[in-house]
Amino acid sequence: MTSTVGLPRSWRFSQERSLQIEAMDNPDLDPALREQALEGLGRLRRIFLRPGPLLRGIVRILPPPSNRTLRLVELGAGSRELSAWLTRALERTGRRVEMVATDRIAAPGVLAFDCTAASGWLDADMFFSNLLLHHLSVDEIRRSLRMQAQHARYGSVHLDVVRTGLSYYLSRLFLPLLRYPRIIQSDALLSIQAAFTIADLRGLADGVCGTCEVRRVLPFRQILICPPKDTLSRGR
Repeated sequence: MTSTVGLPRSWRFSQERSLQIEAMDNPDLDPALREQALEGLGRLRRIFLRPGPLLRGIVRILPPPSNRTLRLVELGAGSRELSAWLTRALERTGRRVEMVATDRIAAPGVLAFDCTAASGWLDADMFFSNLLLHHLSVDEIRRSLRMQAQHARYGSVHLDVVRTGLSYYLSRLFLPLLRYPRIIQSDALLSIQAAFTIADLRGLADGVCGTCEVRRVLPFRQILICPPKDTLSRGR
């Protein structure tokens, strides 16, 4: 492992999507840098990328509270911070939750799982993710959504950034001023450039896993909600 991993920062936004390897996706990244990135990402989530819209989307398609324990699987967890927060928030709504955090790279409390694979899927009540979709290719997302539709009782919810020039240049300006780690400064710009527009994501999800909804969530985010195909037949 090495601490000299390149941290590219493009200084010009492109209207076209560009999927590049972010530093956090490098399996050889120095653990100290990974820890810096996780700390910085946690700070971003607490201040600028609060997961409230994700919680509301999940509650929207879950059944009413009951004695049944719901199994929710987080894809691309990174750490268990979001899973732990959602567990507490859902329990406050009266729901009993078993939370399973997964990612391509295992971590304490996080299972190793490739959500783009065509096998090895857990059966769950719901799959969800935050800031995952922009890491994947179009084919990978479509395959993953199909598998989620097959293995999730109540569907899936995914929150991600939107590709816009405004969010790109604001991130370029303010992340250094706010003294975020350089690895976050780098990956944030790459993330925005790799993200989808609202129209992109709607076209990508259309017909893949039933009737999906894509809508903007301010600031500079979008949410993909994929209820199961038989939602109406269950009277929900």
